[in-house]
Amino acid sequence: QTTNQGIIHCIKRYVLSEKMLYALDQIGEGVDEPYKIDILTALMWCEDTWSKVTADTIQHCWYHSGLISKAAINF
Repeated sequence: QTTNQGIIHCIKRYVLSEKMLYALDQIGEGVDEPYKIDILTALMWCEDTWSKVTADTIQHCWYHSGLISKAAINF
């Protein structure tokens, strides 16, 4: 799991940001349950979020896992 920690951190940060923006929108529209989202919306946020994770973040995670050396990353 060490390899995924940086990636998971980034994804959680982005998804939480999307969720808060969504909730603020819902509150502005007077929705009764502003934090309630459907599965499709959550999946779309995840897809969008994955595209925001940089190659550097992924490389950094692999390097810190110890499975790949820094020299191998900079091929």
